[in-house]
Amino acid sequence: MNKKTIFLVAGILLLGITACQDNTKPVESKVTLSAQEKELANGDANVGAQLLVRKAVLKEINDAKLDEKEKFELQFVKDEAAIAYYLQKTIGNTIKVTDEEVEKVYNDNKDKFKGQKLEELRDRLKGLIARQEQNQKLVDYYNSLVNKYKLNDSLKADFPEKKDEVKK
Repeated sequence: MNKKTIFLVAGILLLGITACQDNTKPVESKVTLSAQEKELANGDANVGAQLLVRKAVLKEINDAKLDEKEKFELQFVKDEAAIAYYLQKTIGNTIKVTDEEVEKVYNDNKDKFKGQKLEELRDRLKGLIARQEQNQKLVDYYNSLVNKYKLNDSLKADFPEKKDEVKK
């Protein structure tokens, strides 16, 4: 999803939520755009409006009286977004599929394509190869983390096997 779509969805959600609420509370503080956000809007008032709505929602979240479970869940979602961003930047952007790779996959599997020409399949094959390479890089990265941080030791300490359990 691109940034504009995300902002648009956030804006629509906020408008829907606020339309259903009692709006008798006075506005407590002003929401403004930072220099970076103005630059991101690139002179587009619609993008600016979406960014303002986003900031207003974030202010509401910060002002909300969340219980410990809700705080944990919110932090968990933030962490998931941070992880996805980091993995995309560090692993996703390193995947480059060449035309030679696509042709090799096509030629090695021609019988499975039921007479479809390479040019008809090129983009789809390129995407599949890229996903496979990305998945392999993720597996390799996760395995390196397991070794680096001795995660199996932590797992065994936190979840010891029960002696009466039968291993499958």
